[in-house]
Amino acid sequence: NWIKYKKIDQYPMIVFVNGFELNDPKLDFLRRDFIELIKWDGPNVETQRERMLNCFIKGCVALAPCPGTFRSTGTSLQPRNF
Repeated sequence: NWIKYKKIDQYPMIVFVNGFELNDPKLDFLRRDFIELIKWDGPNVETQRERMLNCFIKGCVALAPCPGTFRSTGTSLQPRNF
């Protein structure tokens, strides 16, 4: 399958979910040992595109596996172990 062929199962992966509950069976194809599903409602914005772009920037920064602060978002970080 594509997971083994591209060897993406060798790396931890975060998938932000919006519009579904995390226990929704439609997300079963994402339930793998190397994938962490995270519900993202994000800020109240005008479009879904803007909500998920915000998730890509602020969500990933908040979950980065390194200590420090990213000044562009003002998000304080805690080390994260995958």
